[in-house]
Amino acid sequence: MALFNATILDNAPVMPGTYLLRLQAPELARAGRPGQFVMVRCADEGSADPLLRRPLALHRLEPGPGRVELLVRVVGRGTAWLAVRRAGEPLDILGPLGRGFSIEHKTRNLLLVAGGMGIAPLLAAADEGLARGCAVTLVLGARTQGELYPPALIPPPVEVHLATDDGSCGQACLATAVLEDAALGLLPWADQVLACGPRPMLAALAAVVRAGRLRPRAGFAQVALESAMACGVGVCLGCVVRTHKGLQRVCEDGPVFDLLDVVWE
Repeated sequence: MALFNATILDNAPVMPGTYLLRLQAPELARAGRPGQFVMVRCADEGSADPLLRRPLALHRLEPGPGRVELLVRVVGRGTAWLAVRRAGEPLDILGPLGRGFSIEHKTRNLLLVAGGMGIAPLLAAADEGLARGCAVTLVLGARTQGELYPPALIPPPVEVHLATDDGSCGQACLATAVLEDAALGLLPWADQVLACGPRPMLAALAAVVRAGRLRPRAGFAQVALESAMACGVGVCLGCVVRTHKGLQRVCEDGPVFDLLDVVWE
């Protein structure tokens, strides 16, 4: 963990109210891992308003050219401030933070499941899987077509299955229902499953994994939890979740957990 002064390369809308922020941040690009996050200062120079940094998942990492991408959805004053930043401006970043995904050396078939903004930490995982020679499949779901992450931004080798709640694009179902499609056979195919999305989706995913795999081993299904955070370093205890190992902090013990360790009820 360290403080970085990144330089904004580009800030472009990719969905309504959602921006792709590309940064020049060589040290962060080298140190970051898929599934980790950063805390970004969202205030003008000399101002402390807003006071708290905003947590953002590492969307993509390019250690060679030293570039990092963050996916920003405008939900309040901090993210609204980020949405209007321009190329050449500096950004104050704390990170990388938390525990990321662990792709096992023996994994050859990697299945990713994203609901809405849950795509944010998963493209970095897709890039790592492809770099390791894995076959990568992504199930991408959203409420409607307008809220789907643009498929054109997904690495071409990734096989993509789309699902929308209203049927406006892809299958008319939840992302987890795609995993139950026996004709596709995605769950039996997968050596590992990495997921991120709304809590109801992840709870449904846990049920699907339990039903579709006989005694899933530890690490088979991993999930990056989304949570509001004040400090991001485990001090404030504002992001505690219940697990079968007791209460744990999303920022410090996660954000990546074994899917079946989390208490979803």
